[in-house]
Amino acid sequence: PIDSDLWDTICTTAERAALDALPIVARGLAVKRIFCVKEAVYKAQFTLTGALLDFDAVDVAIHGRTFTATFRSPPPGLPAPVLGGRITETPAGYLAALAIPRGTP
Repeated sequence: PIDSDLWDTICTTAERAALDALPIVARGLAVKRIFCVKEAVYKAQFTLTGALLDFDAVDVAIHGRTFTATFRSPPPGLPAPVLGGRITETPAGYLAALAIPRGTP
């Protein structure tokens, strides 16, 4: 799990509210999943936009093995303000993947 001192840096207010609804023992791994998704989203959008994002630039909602990532202020060049993808657990950790649709914003 990710050190709890970093949770407020990684998570938005909405994500923290979702964490607070989980049992205490599940929160550390939930933050790790959120972090994994945010890193995947950052890397995917950067190839199109070149935008440097802070953790609070995107709200992540994870539903089982799928997720949505909603940009608070989408960077120019991003064709959609909400991106979806999948997350899974592997023996090495978590893996998140997404595809950004083609198009012009």
